[in-house]
Amino acid sequence: MKLRKLVILTIPTTLLASSMSLFAHTGTGSDKLNPMSWNQVDQNQIATFGHQHMDWRAASCMIQSCAFIQVKIGQKPIGYAPWDLKADLDKNNSYASTGFLSYNKVDFGSDWVVEKNNEEHGMIEASYQDLFKYYEQGYLVGVRVMSPAGPHFIVIDYIDENGEIHIWFWI
Repeated sequence: MKLRKLVILTIPTTLLASSMSLFAHTGTGSDKLNPMSWNQVDQNQIATFGHQHMDWRAASCMIQSCAFIQVKIGQKPIGYAPWDLKADLDKNNSYASTGFLSYNKVDFGSDWVVEKNNEEHGMIEASYQDLFKYYEQGYLVGVRVMSPAGPHFIVIDYIDENGEIHIWFWI
């Protein structure tokens, strides 16, 4: 069996500029059956997560991204949502000492290999050019970026033929 690859990168410089408030409530909620509708600030099913009781609406982008990846790769079915992943993480104590998710502890299935390192969140420092390199090598790419509101996690959905990066993320 050929293993598929996933890499979680961190880019230390600000890539995304947004005038959107951290709490950009859309009022639309999040439909379990439509991952593109997931908006962490519209999810009221959960108040906090992790052993440090992090605010779900402000800080769950890592969990949101992982749930999106799991559904995108078929590891979990449509209908599996971020709050379902949170329940799985709670059962397995899958949080780093900071209280945030550790990618190294998420089950992406036996046919996926996650590029790991010793950083407790499972991230590899990278440059903007690395996004293209890893994508072209066949990796599914998750990225920690800096925004005006602070660190945020996104997933590259795809890069089109013009080199435009299409991302999945909701704040």
